[in-house]
Amino acid sequence: MRELLGEKDKRRLCLFETIALFPGITIDELASKLNLSTIQVQTDIGFYHGELDPVKIVVQKNKECYLDIPSEASIKLVYRFLLKNNLNFRVLESVFLNKYESYEQLAKELFISQATLKRALTMINQELKPYEMKIKSRPLGIYGKEENIRGFYSFYFQECYPDLMYSFDPAAIKIAESLIDTFIQEFSNDKNNFASRNRLRLQVVVALYREQRGYVGKGATTLQPMIQKRIANSIQRFKYKEIFQLYVGTPLSETVYQSLFHHFFNDHFAFSEEDFKERLVKQPENQDLFQGVEELITGVSRELALPVENLNAFTLKIYNVLAITYQMTITPYVLHQNREAFTLLSVPLNGKILRTVKELFYQYLPEVAQRNEAYFYEVFYLLIIHWPDFYELLIQAIPACKIGLFFISDLEHMSYVKSHLIFLYGKKIEVDILSVNELRELPSACKDKDVLLCNFILDDHVKLPIPHVSIVDVLSQDDTDRIEKIIDRIYYRNMHE
Repeated sequence: MRELLGEKDKRRLCLFETIALFPGITIDELASKLNLSTIQVQTDIGFYHGELDPVKIVVQKNKECYLDIPSEASIKLVYRFLLKNNLNFRVLESVFLNKYESYEQLAKELFISQATLKRALTMINQELKPYEMKIKSRPLGIYGKEENIRGFYSFYFQECYPDLMYSFDPAAIKIAESLIDTFIQEFSNDKNNFASRNRLRLQVVVALYREQRGYVGKGATTLQPMIQKRIANSIQRFKYKEIFQLYVGTPLSETVYQSLFHHFFNDHFAFSEEDFKERLVKQPENQDLFQGVEELITGVSRELALPVENLNAFTLKIYNVLAITYQMTITPYVLHQNREAFTLLSVPLNGKILRTVKELFYQYLPEVAQRNEAYFYEVFYLLIIHWPDFYELLIQAIPACKIGLFFISDLEHMSYVKSHLIFLYGKKIEVDILSVNELRELPSACKDKDVLLCNFILDDHVKLPIPHVSIVDVLSQDDTDRIEKIIDRIYYRNMHE
């Protein structure tokens, strides 16, 4: 959905993300990578000056560019800035949150002319057309494929409000919280945590706004009697039935309840292995999707030599994530390509591992691939976070920072420092104690290392091929800070090379 930004804002976002991925990249390198002039790069950097506080782009005298992000902030503030200030997204948010009788009323609220609004609407509708979404009048609103509309706004509010201070009607929040309580109690105790509740809150509030305007989502064609009974129990326990009816304009029926939680009550999501076997497997598309996921996992296990525990349960978990978005064709993000972005940080991910999984994905899940390529990265991400051995494979694929120790202390002391370094930095490092009899042998002894640590001041006449850090015997806070900076720089360099 980045196309909605327009060329100028999209270019500026790419500039920021490139600096984030390549700290120290020069202005000339940025110009070459983004196919821009150096003047244009400097102009775009200047555009951000002061606008993103406390996040800053710092350009050093040698023209190297870095991000200065305080510990309490993150790059998410950049996405929020663009979403809140880009006219197309301001239009989309206003049309969702408010009711307008005319284009004139909307233009007046946004402080723009009707001509400017119409140009924005033309571009918005052009970019939304592939996803079967459109802003129309009479009444003014967004129409089309309801699954895509609800999905888009859930992703939008998640990115636009990283501080979770959403601009929703308090009544909608109150209703949603009570509905979520009943849902979790009956259907999913494992979602009784902050992250899951926040995700559900977004989905339910978005659904409430849509239902209030008369846009009804789809529910399940059939449900097991036990599931129907649980829905009835949830409705019975819901505390705000009268408020709900006043707010939405209709009673909370089973049909409406399913629509509000449409991610779960549909003809694809399985509440359990039994639910899948008894209800969903009868539909060929569900059987094909489950089989495709199973073959993908089995293929990845075979090609990358990764063992799988409880294949059926693992398959169902990945299947359900795809089932939740089965009817959606939009990308599972608006601007922040968080699933794809993490693969850019590592060459091993961009190399054989990524190619292998992608080939298997297109082979076994062609229908998912045809919907939207972004879902490959969603599946790839899920495999990594739910498959411990997969994560271990990635760690092993990234070369560790190789440290050489050369002390004027006894061997036992160096062994102690080696153990302490491994405790501090874990799998990011490999530590060797160098066996050297003369200082003149040191450059040769450390030529296959990334950094040398010594506990004395190395004379200037000893020319090393690598950086070195002179430390005190017990590794002070200053020592560990200096070592950590070098280790991180080398480790992330190894990811890119």
